[in-house]
Amino acid sequence: MKVSFKHQLKIQYSRVIEALSLLCALGHTSHHEAIHEFSEYDDLKSNYISFFELLKKLPNKRFTWLEFALVSMERDHIDGLIRDIRSCSSERQLVFFLEHEIDELDASRFLSSNAEVEIYAKQWGFDDSLVELISSFPKVMDLFCEVLHVLDGHEAFNKKFDELVQAASYDELLKTFSEGTTDRHPLSFAQELMGKPFWNIADYVNYEFIPVYYVSPFSMRLMDDQTMIYIQGLQKVKRNPEEHLDSILDPLKSISDATRLKILRMLYMHPMYGKEISDALNLTTPTVSHHLDALNQQGLVNVEKVKQIKYFSTNYTLLSRKLDDVTRYVKEK
Repeated sequence: MKVSFKHQLKIQYSRVIEALSLLCALGHTSHHEAIHEFSEYDDLKSNYISFFELLKKLPNKRFTWLEFALVSMERDHIDGLIRDIRSCSSERQLVFFLEHEIDELDASRFLSSNAEVEIYAKQWGFDDSLVELISSFPKVMDLFCEVLHVLDGHEAFNKKFDELVQAASYDELLKTFSEGTTDRHPLSFAQELMGKPFWNIADYVNYEFIPVYYVSPFSMRLMDDQTMIYIQGLQKVKRNPEEHLDSILDPLKSISDATRLKILRMLYMHPMYGKEISDALNLTTPTVSHHLDALNQQGLVNVEKVKQIKYFSTNYTLLSRKLDDVTRYVKEK
């Protein structure tokens, strides 16, 4: 039985999302090299060294540029997205840049003066590198739009995108998305695909399901008040445990700390935001933010924003999988 819903649903591949995903990947290639080859983009990185140096200052925000997909509904024409981004106020741009951690009123305070940036950055637990980026925010956005425009005409990007379309590489996931949303609410189907419950379960006006080549992790979602975009990678990482021992060790290192284990235990019981965790453990907010960043880098916590408040919960599925990886490695002959 086909169910009718009031929201708008789009299921499609997207040149715009591919470009934004590629920019994220080029900024942190070590997270993607098990799947993709990036040498064809060395010229782009060398011509825009200053931009990619900026990306290194966003270690815990590897998907910042993908947030700008929410600026408009443009999914096919990259220059159209750039136009929509440039038409936004600086405050609105900063909200997307900071992945909706702040609202436009907070953004206005951040951008009012460099002194204000430092004051509010301390309140929000932002580190010095992020303060530096916000202080030169117009330059950051100009570079972002310029690099995105150049990527739009890049031979390697266009060749790969055309190959994916002509080879029908997107079709299997598009079919999965279409069948899965025929008689189910998109939010419910997205939860099943990601293998975890969503704490932010308010209905959206627009839902989009998009298969993407240049993406890691394997699946993720982007949200604002109106739109949820579910993104799923075309390929899974196939790893030889011996060759990728770091992928087993790094999560273990991140939890080899009593405080982090306590945080995971608390967040397994129910979602909490930073101040709640700080009060419960009698720690400062920056200290808790440091521990949460370390856990988040390994994907061991889920993060959901509800009315500008960031809630954390234990990603028990991934934690179990990582512990299973250890067992498999030990038992493998």
